[in-house]
Amino acid sequence: MPWRLLSDPNLYIFTWLVAYSGGLGSIAGVLIADYWLIRDKSLNLGDLYRERGEYSYNGGWNWRAVVATVAGCFFAWIGIFVKSLHPLYDYAWFVGFGVAFAVHYVLMKVSKPEIVATTAAA
Repeated sequence: MPWRLLSDPNLYIFTWLVAYSGGLGSIAGVLIADYWLIRDKSLNLGDLYRERGEYSYNGGWNWRAVVATVAGCFFAWIGIFVKSLHPLYDYAWFVGFGVAFAVHYVLMKVSKPEIVATTAAA
């Protein structure tokens, strides 16, 4: 119902956009921590497309990234439900980014993923 969002600018800006930014900030935190700190700005392009490449993780899921994203979203959105934590929601993008960035970095350092040996493409 997009017309409801557009009917009231406060509903659109301070509810929808701030909540959406909390989720996007969490994703950005994981991506930037992984590329800049964990992988030191190095990307193995071929392995992005290999079934058993460096980025295949456990069945195609990096649970550390999922946990970090969920944690970032949780702290970015908790202010909607707990009024004393509403300032976290006011800065949802930054809170989501910071929490997801830190959690992903720590989890990747503490619990390093097992790298599957790549096979030559036929």
